[in-house]
Amino acid sequence: MEDSQLAVLLQKLFSLKENGTTVKNQLFFYLALITGARSGELLALTWNDIDYTGKKITISKDIYTKGTKTLVQNRTKGMEARTVYCDDFCIDLLNKHKQYQLEWLKSRNMANPNLYVFIKRTIKQGSHPEAELPSRSSFHHFMRKFLIKNNLPVIDVHGFRRMAASYSVNNQVPLTTVQTMLGHKSLSTTMIYLRTLNNSRKESVEALSNTYKQLMEGTSEDKPEGDQPKQ
Repeated sequence: MEDSQLAVLLQKLFSLKENGTTVKNQLFFYLALITGARSGELLALTWNDIDYTGKKITISKDIYTKGTKTLVQNRTKGMEARTVYCDDFCIDLLNKHKQYQLEWLKSRNMANPNLYVFIKRTIKQGSHPEAELPSRSSFHHFMRKFLIKNNLPVIDVHGFRRMAASYSVNNQVPLTTVQTMLGHKSLSTTMIYLRTLNNSRKESVEALSNTYKQLMEGTSEDKPEGDQPKQ
């Protein structure tokens, strides 16, 4: 997905009519873009993982499926916990989502004892049900429909992780920093995720072309006669 396409995606996504479901989806995909975290790591987030003052998020858990239930395991795919950073816009989304979540839980007399950031919106019959995690596919289905509706290339949730890596490198973030952000043990794994955007490649060619032209012009105009090579 190129710059112009990502611009359309973000503009359309954040112009949707605000409600609890919309904010939840906006938050999930913005977190994927700003942190590069895996979808399972995002789904496993709990509210005590968020440091609002430091604008930091602890990634220490992942999800797994048992039967029809989505459960949390206290380790990431990379095995090690890490800290990722977010911006003010992300913090605002987190606060907004939390408020919607609290209102939704209260209206259904539900508890969220595990402090899940993302919860399933369908509930089972019962007197005091507890919030459960959504399936990994829930956000994928939303984004697929959204992309098709807006005539954009269909990518999966993991595509946002790749974009986070690509844009970080294109903005001169050191590869070792990107490696830490993504939670890769090996830098060679990080390299697999990287791709250059067409616009950046074009700019690179233009920069090289201009440099070579200047050098050639300087050679033909400024080189002293005494330095001409002997025939």
